[in-house]
Amino acid sequence: MPTHLRSPRPLLLAGMLISAHCGPPASLQYDVNQVRNRVFDHEVKFDKLEADNKRLANELDRLKREKWSERLCKGGKLSSQIAEFLTQVQAQIPHACTPLTMQSALMFLKTQPYAVAYLAPQKPMKSMEPMRREVLLDFLAPETLHPSTRILVLVQPADESHDGEDDALRLGSEFADFITQKVYATIKIPVLGPHLLPCQLRPEVKKLFRSTMDERLRKEPQESQPGMRVLVFKSDC
Repeated sequence: MPTHLRSPRPLLLAGMLISAHCGPPASLQYDVNQVRNRVFDHEVKFDKLEADNKRLANELDRLKREKWSERLCKGGKLSSQIAEFLTQVQAQIPHACTPLTMQSALMFLKTQPYAVAYLAPQKPMKSMEPMRREVLLDFLAPETLHPSTRILVLVQPADESHDGEDDALRLGSEFADFITQKVYATIKIPVLGPHLLPCQLRPEVKKLFRSTMDERLRKEPQESQPGMRVLVFKSDC
């Protein structure tokens, strides 16, 4: 029995017509774009609210720490430990910044006013989140600086490689230069560092520094991502 085969041309033409109209209708594409715009607007508003909230929390924490630090630095064992450590760092005594010494120093440095920032590897200081910069400027306000004030810059590298440590010191130097420039316009006080916080102290740092201001912003490197942590301390002890 002869087999009759249909010409493929009508089928091909039908397929081409269907393909030509398989994209989303213009009205649907418009709706998708509208949703995307709304999501973006909500993200912008969320980032602003998050930054405002953290800045207020930072300001409250800073005021509390400065009040406590002022009382603490009038005397006592903890005051003398802070003063001794900062004096050794200022004198560039070699053992002042070893991992073991740093681990002990963090225990009492956490009582002092400080600012924090998180940046991805190779990123310059100017790329830090605007809220962090505003908090740092509040931290360096002229009325909070005295002849007895000393500032210490510590940086935790993204990793323990030689390049990672060099990158951290590069970033720390940017912070130290920026701070020096800002405070010297008002008062000439020591700006110490940058010094490295060894990566092996990461669990210790995470345990000791867990206030609201230590929480990472949405656009900062998260705990699971490579990133550098900058800690700037201020003390009158």
